Amino acid sequence: MGAEISAVRDLKQEVRIQATKAARISGCLYSLIWLNKYMSTDCKVRIYKTNVRPMLTYTSETRAETAYIQQLLRTTEMKTIRAIHGKTLRDKVRNDHLRQLSGIQDIIKWTEDRRRKWDAHVGRMVDNLLAKIARDSHLQGVRRRCRLKKRWKESHQSPPPALTSGRTGVSL
Repeated sequence: MGAEISAVRDLKQEVRIQATKAARISGCLYSLIWLNKYMSTDCKVRIYKTNVRPMLTYTSETRAETAYIQQLLRTTEMKTIRAIHGKTLRDKVRNDHLRQLSGIQDIIKWTEDRRRKWDAHVGRMVDNLLAKIARDSHLQGVRRRCRLKKRWKESHQSPPPALTSGRTGVSL
């Protein structure tokens, strides 16, 4: 699977690479599995959950989710779900209908659940372990004056965009 660690912290590029790898895996399975009429949809969904989704969501527990990353993950996932059902965008079948047919949870909700579980796991760790120190530490210094990059804690603690009202910013 592999994740690159760099000083630049280009999350978009990292997620793009992961999405490309997942799309390649899905493409390799296209003629062999997804188009197989003799294989049940449940079996195809299990193959998706064990082969494609782990590649797509690799390191999602520890990175900050931005709108671009969420869009990229959802798009890549829906390409695979449409292939599983033998539908294209021209068929004009809604995404939620295909999700309901296959029983696949939205990838963003699934990664948020994994992030909560990972956070609880790190919370139970001993205080001197690196993962807990990195999660609980506060950076020293001043952040520069520009559009700030989203940090993991900020994406983990912010309410989902669907629960806030656009005009007033008050939670419903």
